[in-house]
Amino acid sequence: MADENRLNIISLNTWAGMAGSELLLSFFETYRDADIFCLQEVQNGGIEDSRRVAAGRSLKGIEVELLEKLKATLPDHVVIFTPQYARYYGVAMFIRKGLRIVSQGDFCVYREPGFVSTVDIADHARVLQHATIEMPQGLVTVLNVHAAWQATGKVDTPERLEQSQRIIDFTKTISHPLVLCGDFNLLPETQSIKLLEDAGWENLITTHGITSTRTSLYKKPERYADYIFTKNGVNVHEFRTLPEEVSDHAALFLDCSI
Repeated sequence: MADENRLNIISLNTWAGMAGSELLLSFFETYRDADIFCLQEVQNGGIEDSRRVAAGRSLKGIEVELLEKLKATLPDHVVIFTPQYARYYGVAMFIRKGLRIVSQGDFCVYREPGFVSTVDIADHARVLQHATIEMPQGLVTVLNVHAAWQATGKVDTPERLEQSQRIIDFTKTISHPLVLCGDFNLLPETQSIKLLEDAGWENLITTHGITSTRTSLYKKPERYADYIFTKNGVNVHEFRTLPEEVSDHAALFLDCSI
């Protein structure tokens, strides 16, 4: 990071490498100077998953060694991996080694730990990662989530409303700056998103006029899934989607300070 007072964050649902692992790893090589990567759909082994179906699609094209390949591509970052389904599929944060991590952890925001639907394995427990970083101006906590997938689509459900409330309850006692990243599997007009906004989170997707967080690889009509929210005095210098199509999700880029 050229300026120790600034923090560059990239959030991306990697699609488990199904757009092609070489293409995906080239993206991380290009942006390897970013301070923090918040990643979803990261595979850490589990060869049996490549023979399964989830959310109505085959998992044949997943990169089962994605986490290890990302570690090799980003050697200057500390890796935090949190499983969501079984022990080998989850979310990951890559944090530049020059940043001091004062605490880290995770907690379940959807269903209960270990839950997996018997109807579709894409409907499983969801975990929120969090890491608190010490910067010259003070502390900032970055949170990373791959929120609930449900067959009803990207609309409100009782479980998704509870999911938002769990995030709100966990963060409401934190007074220092917060950045919440991830694939929420929700449309902007849902009450589940509005709950976060009403709790004081700035939705950068709406405030910056982002019209889509999907790439041309995504063939369904809904163009939103991914968000970055900020709270408690985060100064946003730049926020945009990145142009590289390395997933069916667009990568979100945030340049901020506190």
